[in-house]
Amino acid sequence: MNTNVNIRINEFIGSSILIEWLEQLGVALLYLLQGIVMQYYFTNESIISVLWPGSGLALGVLLIRGNRYLYGVFFGALLLNALSNDSLLVIFGFTLAAVIEVLLAVWLIRRNDKFALSLDTLSDLCWIGLVGIIASVPSAIISTSSLLLASVITPDNYFLSAVHWWMGDALGIILLTPLILVWSQIKLAQLTSKQWFKTLLLLSVTFVVGQSIFFGWFNEPLIYKPNAFMMFFFITWIAIRLGMVILTMTLNIVAIQALLSALLKEGYFAHEIAENQLFNYWLYILILSVVGMVLSAYVNEKNQILKDLRHSENLFRRLVTVSSQSVWHCQIKGLSIQQIDQTNAVWWCEFTGQTEAQRIANEGMGWLNVVHDEDRELALNNWLSIRLLKSQQITFMYRVHRRDGEWRWLLIEGVSIQDEQNVIIEWIGTLIDITDRKQAQDKLKEQEHLLADSQAIAHIGSWMVDISTSKVIWSEEVFRLYDLPITEPPPNLELFLELCHPDDRSPMQDRITSCISGMQMSGLEYRTCPINGVSRWLLDYRTLETDSNGKPLRMIGTVQDITERKQVEAALQASENKNQVLINAIPDIILTNRRDGEYLAVHAPDPNMLFIPPEKVINRRTEEILPKPIADMFMKAYADALDVNTIQELSYTLQTNGQERHFEARVLPCTKDTVISLIRDITKRKQNEAELRIAATAFEAREGIFITNAHALILRVNKAFTSITGYSNEEVVGKNPRLLKSHRHDVDFYRTMWRQVKYLGSWNGEIWNRHKNGEIYPQYLTITAVKDENNLISNYVAILSDITQKKLAEQEIERLAFYDTLTGLPNRTLLLDRLKRALTTSERNGFENALLFIDLDNFKVLNDTLGHNMGDLLLQQIAERLTACVRQNDTVARLGGDEFVILLENLSQHNLEAIKQTEIIGEKILAILEQPYQLTNHHYQNTASIGITLFNNCLQSVDELLKQADIAMYQAKNSGRNALRFFDPEMQTSIIARVTLQAELRVAVAEQQFKLYYQLQTTHDKHVVGAEVLIRWQHPQRGLILPLEFITVAEETDLIIPIGQWVLETACAQIKIWENSVQTQYLQLAVNVSAKQFRQVDFVEQVCQILNHTAIKPSRLKLELTETLVIDDINDTIFKMNKLKTIGVSFSMDDFGTGY
Repeated sequence: MNTNVNIRINEFIGSSILIEWLEQLGVALLYLLQGIVMQYYFTNESIISVLWPGSGLALGVLLIRGNRYLYGVFFGALLLNALSNDSLLVIFGFTLAAVIEVLLAVWLIRRNDKFALSLDTLSDLCWIGLVGIIASVPSAIISTSSLLLASVITPDNYFLSAVHWWMGDALGIILLTPLILVWSQIKLAQLTSKQWFKTLLLLSVTFVVGQSIFFGWFNEPLIYKPNAFMMFFFITWIAIRLGMVILTMTLNIVAIQALLSALLKEGYFAHEIAENQLFNYWLYILILSVVGMVLSAYVNEKNQILKDLRHSENLFRRLVTVSSQSVWHCQIKGLSIQQIDQTNAVWWCEFTGQTEAQRIANEGMGWLNVVHDEDRELALNNWLSIRLLKSQQITFMYRVHRRDGEWRWLLIEGVSIQDEQNVIIEWIGTLIDITDRKQAQDKLKEQEHLLADSQAIAHIGSWMVDISTSKVIWSEEVFRLYDLPITEPPPNLELFLELCHPDDRSPMQDRITSCISGMQMSGLEYRTCPINGVSRWLLDYRTLETDSNGKPLRMIGTVQDITERKQVEAALQASENKNQVLINAIPDIILTNRRDGEYLAVHAPDPNMLFIPPEKVINRRTEEILPKPIADMFMKAYADALDVNTIQELSYTLQTNGQERHFEARVLPCTKDTVISLIRDITKRKQNEAELRIAATAFEAREGIFITNAHALILRVNKAFTSITGYSNEEVVGKNPRLLKSHRHDVDFYRTMWRQVKYLGSWNGEIWNRHKNGEIYPQYLTITAVKDENNLISNYVAILSDITQKKLAEQEIERLAFYDTLTGLPNRTLLLDRLKRALTTSERNGFENALLFIDLDNFKVLNDTLGHNMGDLLLQQIAERLTACVRQNDTVARLGGDEFVILLENLSQHNLEAIKQTEIIGEKILAILEQPYQLTNHHYQNTASIGITLFNNCLQSVDELLKQADIAMYQAKNSGRNALRFFDPEMQTSIIARVTLQAELRVAVAEQQFKLYYQLQTTHDKHVVGAEVLIRWQHPQRGLILPLEFITVAEETDLIIPIGQWVLETACAQIKIWENSVQTQYLQLAVNVSAKQFRQVDFVEQVCQILNHTAIKPSRLKLELTETLVIDDINDTIFKMNKLKTIGVSFSMDDFGTGY
């Protein structure tokens, strides 16, 4: 069945969607059709049509069917514009303009909340017209702009084209939208054939009239020819007589006829296109439409008002006829009152049984005869006040004798009617029989008095809150409960909450909110704010009344003073709490029994102590609950306690909750037939006794044990403690365990240990302590804090054992696992571990580390010639020498055979400096390993090859580093052994180049591969006065080398001294040669002197010796010094310069040998 229902629902949904899309298609086709008709039959080729029904059609459809039908308008406009063979720009612009226009119009209309699609009021029609005028503006701008951009129109025609477009769209909305809206309100199926006939007849008349006026039909026989203004009479007649439905259709027919006459150039508008471009036509149709629609709306409003008045009057008359009241209406003329409406007189006579003559007797005052004697004077005075115009409004009551003999209460109310001078001319009012109401009010007052007295006696007040008006009603008792004056109005919700105690306001606020939401409320006890220092306790009950739809109407409730009850409850609770505290302080089970064993009361601090749950014990007998042997014991104890009047004691064991528990009981006589049993669970005591026995045995275990108090003073030790520490029980009791201290641990160690004991409850670990004989030995110590029932530390228990043998075994295991048995050096395992640690540390601190791989040269020859014993002895001595070459934190390890590895940690952070440091240590190792060895009776000399790699991060693994060092070691062997090599190719190249340069420089000094060049020195007029010496190195392979490439190395290796000596000697020899020539004998030669050369103690003597040897004039020699040289030791510099100047040598400042 569900499947069939789903299928039907799907079919229905599918058909609804299909119908809607068919309707959308219909809208599109209708829009397309009207556009084709207007473009091809009602539009002149030279201008834009001033009537475009499509705008009114689109707006009417969207207002009636909703915005979703915009799709139909969009596709209709798109198809229409596509058929025009215009450019895509024009098609898109026209379509966009149509969509924006209708959307804007719909939005503006729906912004008016009072707008009705039925167009019943003049304001609705005006709003439609205004919306059409506004919404057409953007449409005209967009459309004509599209034509301009597509070069369909020229800029000169832009404004006029936009105006025509706006006129056409606006007139289309004003004409067609009202037609669609008013006709949509009519159910065509309900129209009678007569109505259809009248409609068709009127449309035919409209057509004939239009043809006569606009096309001149039937005008030839007429003396007075019909004119266009005559159409106004016709439209006015239709607006007044036939209404909006026929009017809208007539206006659209007239508009089409007039437009067609203009396009066909016939009749009244024959010359309209040529002369005015249909402007007069547009204005004519607009005025005709506005006049007709406004007049029709106005007439419709007036008719509707008259209809409503007649309807109201009929309703009022029917209401008066069927009601129990009468309406009176009288006119004041002088001092007399004349009845205008006789309805009241008829009602009075029927009600009282008076005749009309009796009623108007005594000058119209005969009606007073049926008024109660006690009320007659009041009725007369009020009636006279009407006659004498003493008031503008009256309300009074009196009793009247009804025709059945019963006295009835009547309520007379009236208001005056005044003329333009504010003079009272008429009175109108009502006369109502309120006897039932009066009786109900009297009864209600009586009940209210009774309720008020009852509330005062019971201290209960009632109240009501109208939720819609927030009106609050309190009974008098509520005012008294809050100590508020009865004369004041009840407080609102906010002020009421302020009357509540601050601690109770939030619950009261939640209660009010919950009640309004419809939740069922129980009573709420709350306090008032202190009144004269005392708060009242009140009990609040409330409920919510709702209408038939569940909407809250009012809250009603009561409030009762329960202060005395709360005080009694508090006193009882305090007494009960006190007794309960006393009972709870008793850790025993308390049972009350009769002699026959029936339980009357039970108190059990722990329900698990009972054999069954406490609630199942009451009213049951002992033999029903306890096993028979135990029940028999209790029954005998009951009888003995009552008969002998003494306390009976017994003990027993029970299985409760799967555990065996031990109890002891005391049975006391209470009354002549009842006893009280105090039963105590002694299971824990039994367990403690057993544990004490076990603990006494365990205390004499193999481990040493000592117990201290909370202040860490020893209370007791066992025999094992004496055996381990050497101290007897008498020697340590009352003393602190610190007497065992070895002083190997600092203060922080003990502080951490006791902090862990304090916060974690225990500490265990290895510790070094001192034996009584002074020997320091390792212990494994466990300290545990013992806490009492208050969770405070009462004792410390320490267990210790001597782990000396264990530590020795661990050390031996570690030595075998991590150290080489022959040399005592770390083995490969320990080296790898330290290398991993160094990798991690170097990445963090940025220091360079170095790994040196050392392999002995020709070690196999030693083993083969002198034997392996000599080889082992050599390895041991090498291990000692290597250890002496490095720092304490560095690692020297033996990998096996004749291979050693050195790990240098925390070298410089600068790579080059670290290389230098490593190179120095490597050279040191090579030098010390090259020294002779004494192998028993043999003198032996050995060398080694060293491979080095540097690292400072974790990018390389341990194996990669060892491999790099090993490769570098083989490079050292390949270079001729007894050498070291770096693995890093760039560093290796740099070091090789530096060492090569040093070696070649030494050769150059020895072979005098240097050459001197002389650079002339001239004055400003190009006169040569001397020359400067420039040194160059004529390398056999590399050719001429400038000083910049070798001077620094020469300085560092002190080769600068012999080089400087050779330069100075060669320069002086050149001066001697120049002195033998007339052209050069006057020249002075400048020679650079290095700082190291100048700082030699005998530098002055060396210069003097060269001058004497070459026999030249000292004035021909000029020594050039660097600025740094002069500043470094200025006193020495001045001293030497003065001595040389004394013999004639001169000085200047320069950089050595560079030509600057």
